[in-house]
Amino acid sequence: MKGISECVRRKSPAGCGIETAIYYLVPLISITLGSLVCFWLDYGNNPSAYFITDWTNTGMDYFNMLAAVSQGDPYANYANWPPMCFLILRFLFHFVPRGEGVDLSNGFAMRDYMPAALPYLVYVVACLLVIGFATMRLLRGSKPIVQCSMLAATILCGPMLFALERGNIILISFASLLVYLALY
Repeated sequence: MKGISECVRRKSPAGCGIETAIYYLVPLISITLGSLVCFWLDYGNNPSAYFITDWTNTGMDYFNMLAAVSQGDPYANYANWPPMCFLILRFLFHFVPRGEGVDLSNGFAMRDYMPAALPYLVYVVACLLVIGFATMRLLRGSKPIVQCSMLAATILCGPMLFALERGNIILISFASLLVYLALY
């Protein structure tokens, strides 16, 4: 019986059966579900170390930085993100209509303004589709249960959920890494 990494590296289903997937994925999914049950039993206090429990602050990494981009120089507002992020944000900002009576320099006002959220939603869906296709390509030749399980584990992992919850644009780096691994 081969490990999943060996099966992926050889890109061959020979010797990579459902037993291997069960051996690796059942504990992973069990730990994830067990953690979620503990979070729910703790009334949401336990995940506060990982997730932001203030529901009014969800997605604000995107909206605050989009507001900083709208003012011209995001580093003048003490932004500490790398320049590539601001290039992506500048591209997404071009899809936000101006002149609607919305203060584009305020992240909370932009969060309530639906046309500011739509480019991010399209961006997230595109990244998730790329992640899905790259994961399926990495595991081609595997059984469908292995592919679906790994896709679910990839999309529901902690860093991915944190990035989605914060509105972080780091999803493109994860999608690019998976594309590189799939085409390597």
